[in-house]
Amino acid sequence: MKNRDLLNGDIKYLFLRYLLPAVGATLVSAVYLVGDTVIIGKGVGTVGISAVTLISPLFSILFSTGLMFGVGGAVLLNVARGRGDKDTGNRYYTIALIATTLFATAYTLLGNVFLDPMLKLFGTTDNLYPYARAYTEYIMLFAPVMVYSAFFQSFVRGDGNPVLAMLGVSIGGVLNIILDYILVFHTDMGIGGAALATGISNTASLLIILTHFLTKKCGLKILRPQPVASAIHKIMRTGFPSFLIDFANGLIVLLFNVQILKYLGESAHAVYGVIGVYALFAMSLYNGVGQAIQPIAAANYGACRKERIAEVTRIGIIVVLCIATVLTAFGLLFPRAAVAIFLEITDEIMIISHSAVRIYFTGFIFMSITLFLCAYFQSVLRDGRAISIALMRGAVVSSLFVMLFPIIFGGKSIWFAMPAAEAVTAAVAVILYFNVIKTKELNCKEKPNTRPQSAERDKE
Repeated sequence: MKNRDLLNGDIKYLFLRYLLPAVGATLVSAVYLVGDTVIIGKGVGTVGISAVTLISPLFSILFSTGLMFGVGGAVLLNVARGRGDKDTGNRYYTIALIATTLFATAYTLLGNVFLDPMLKLFGTTDNLYPYARAYTEYIMLFAPVMVYSAFFQSFVRGDGNPVLAMLGVSIGGVLNIILDYILVFHTDMGIGGAALATGISNTASLLIILTHFLTKKCGLKILRPQPVASAIHKIMRTGFPSFLIDFANGLIVLLFNVQILKYLGESAHAVYGVIGVYALFAMSLYNGVGQAIQPIAAANYGACRKERIAEVTRIGIIVVLCIATVLTAFGLLFPRAAVAIFLEITDEIMIISHSAVRIYFTGFIFMSITLFLCAYFQSVLRDGRAISIALMRGAVVSSLFVMLFPIIFGGKSIWFAMPAAEAVTAAVAVILYFNVIKTKELNCKEKPNTRPQSAERDKE
């Protein structure tokens, strides 16, 4: 899609053009975890699900790094293009690619050298250690692929080819399910087979996405990155909320792992593993809607077309709230069925899931508002606000509630921690959003500078 279409095309058409591929891509990303969880649950058992849940923060670190440089660079790319400056946009792409490569290399080296200490940090018990190690060994072999996959998804979508980004991830997701079944049930690899399937599938996705560079519509070019430091600062600052949201999900899972095993035991931990899949599914949908508005809002911010930004934002809010309502209703009405998809239902599992699912799913409404508004703030370079709500949700309020609720209200109250944290964060996000609207911050009297040569941010 040409940049001029983002500035002058019908907003509803543009939103739908980006929505389906963006949601499809983020949704299929969740399929990787869903496929692993279902196959491991049936082929290995609850101990396998617990092991994957324990090391799932590792996935968050890898993907969130790719998202930080991918989303941050792609937003700045589209803002620059909205101002008619293609070279500046491509310099951001070049610098983001270099930084991503450095991080991917470092993760591979550190992950393989310090594998056992890392598993201990994630809270792996003696019972779960052999399963967690067998899974993580393969994941670390494909660490660069996972980082690059998230990175190039963002840039290919931002470069006007959202369908290819979705196609790459979709094919990888289907391949992951097929390979999961073959390698877990028909080889002696067990849980390691599921990890190998994930790595191979991510590689296939990445290769498909990279075919964008062979097409005529590709506008991404490597230019001389000068100066680098100020551009990296702007890319990381703009993309840091995406990193925080995804990384914080891993932190939340890590804290829940520790607390649930401490207060409620391994059966409750297995139920949480299933709930975590649904939470990831919800996050994928909300992030997909947020990513759908980002190219449109960023380009129109660059062109100072605030009325078009307001229109696409209004449509996006309606969509995420509708999705959240359906997901929440499913959890409230069918808690047993939600867990039965992944686990064999014992009497203990049924008792735990009946209340845990219903309580946790109520937070999905608030989560939708927080994640969407975070994407909105990134799109209009109000990254200070995006960082604030991402930090609150993932590193401050949620962590505080997860640690304190069991101490103050008893172990079972831990299921209330995330819905309460999501409600608090959503309230703050809404206040910050209306503050932007009321103070007319998006009235572009003068176009702010987005060139890499300057590290100065727009004043909030």
